[in-house]
Amino acid sequence: MRKQPKQGSLALAIAVSAAAGAGWFMHYQAPANGSPFTDALACLCFLLLMIYVGGSILFPGARRGHAKDSASRRLALHRRRIGGFTATHERCLRIDQEGIFETRLGLIAWPQVLGLSAETSAIDDAPAPALRIYLRDPWRYLDDDSPTLLAWGYRLHLARDARHGRIDIPTQAYRVDAETACEVARSLRGDCAEPWIEDWDALMSAAVIEQRLREFLAAAPHAHAALTASPHREASG
Repeated sequence: MRKQPKQGSLALAIAVSAAAGAGWFMHYQAPANGSPFTDALACLCFLLLMIYVGGSILFPGARRGHAKDSASRRLALHRRRIGGFTATHERCLRIDQEGIFETRLGLIAWPQVLGLSAETSAIDDAPAPALRIYLRDPWRYLDDDSPTLLAWGYRLHLARDARHGRIDIPTQAYRVDAETACEVARSLRGDCAEPWIEDWDALMSAAVIEQRLREFLAAAPHAHAALTASPHREASG
């Protein structure tokens, strides 16, 4: 429902621009030595200019918003932390050196995280970006007595005795970009020596996941020694 006014405004801008361009072309006096190609090119340039001006008037914050998002993304990647609150400040999402904290889930420490990805689904034709976390013992983060939709939804598909499982954290309510959050989380999870699957995605089967974790453990002595010797890891805990 939110998209229709914007689409209608853009269509109106194009229609007005086309009408203005056609009116200008009808009253345009070409020079005696002009060519049809030059006239058509001049008309096209004028039409594009009118569309640009119309779009700038209708959507004045579009370019500023894009620049702001880019600056926020660079800052988050540089600081290796990201987070935000909901509009009412009732819930918080924070990703930093401790792990992933979400008010309803609590703190998910990095050793518990086995995989990360960002996914955008559609709910009522509206984008719903989310950070997907594949983790150990997922039920420890889902309170049996919790009436929230989050816990209720996972009770439907997550086996009660599951050793591993996926939990999605919708990021739009926190005004956090899911892709940036995933990139920050991957960077921080890489500092932890515990087994994980760097290229995990939700389509991986349980058998493939178990195999990848065994492969990680087989190569762990070398990776563990390198990470233990790193001052950065000791500082980050």
